[in-house]
Amino acid sequence: MSSKDFIEKDYYAALGVSKETPTADIKKAYRKLARTFHPDANKGDPGAEERFKEISEAYDVLSDDARRKEYDEMRSLFARGAFRPGSGGFGGRGGNGYATAPGGFSVNIEDLFGGGGGAGGGFGDVLGGLFGGGRGASRQRQARRGADVETEVTLGFVEAVQGVTIPLRLATPGTCPVCHGSGAEPGTTPRDCPTCDGSGYTTRNQGGFGFSEPCRTCRSTGRIIDTPCHECQGLGQTTQERTLTVRIPAGVSDSQRIRLKGKGAPGERGAPPGDLFVVVHVTPHPVLTRKGNDLAVTVPISYPEAVLGAQV
Repeated sequence: MSSKDFIEKDYYAALGVSKETPTADIKKAYRKLARTFHPDANKGDPGAEERFKEISEAYDVLSDDARRKEYDEMRSLFARGAFRPGSGGFGGRGGNGYATAPGGFSVNIEDLFGGGGGAGGGFGDVLGGLFGGGRGASRQRQARRGADVETEVTLGFVEAVQGVTIPLRLATPGTCPVCHGSGAEPGTTPRDCPTCDGSGYTTRNQGGFGFSEPCRTCRSTGRIIDTPCHECQGLGQTTQERTLTVRIPAGVSDSQRIRLKGKGAPGERGAPPGDLFVVVHVTPHPVLTRKGNDLAVTVPISYPEAVLGAQV
């Protein structure tokens, strides 16, 4: 999910809820809309398919408390218009990389993206976390959350209706068992990058503005590994096979995505892992079909049976 999506898309409106709606009610709203706009119930309707993708994307963000908080903070910040192009947010400029925002206060452009060296809080702290910058006395680069992983499973029709517990065997990145994620050969320790002082970013001055950009020396990691681990070659991760036991809930639909929080790729240096998304494919049944949560069957009968009634 990009920062642009967070700013431009109204996920609350997509689900028909308000910003104060509890998570439990958001789930109810999603389930109701998902049943209405699911592709199985609207075959041949591209508009319904796009609507289903829209509500699924909104639910992925709003059902996660951490991502919902990040989404709310970003939209609240940009809704004020202080940093929107054409709104006057960058209308004035000082000689030290400052822009004048509405109301007359000055904002250092470097601080906005985590390049400032001040010890105080402010917009730099908020945007630094959102855009991967980071600031503060230590200037240590924030460890990144692990990547999300997606896999697919195929279920029989009856399994999808009744629910089933299945084992998933995955080959995904995992913490290196030799260096335990540090990337350095056991007995050695990574050191802070001398170019960026361990922040992962360097500052470049251009036309009175200070811009932060990824450090080329350490490739934005903030660390230099003099003796890389022989197992992972300094990456801190290796491809590992693992088996997860996953419970597929009853009534799952074809192409539905199930999110398993914290079951994705591990994060950097103790950061939280990503999520695992399981895309479910349901094979058709030779007799039964589904209409939402209902089962249907088509039974051919003769005219006398229709008139007089019959046991089929």
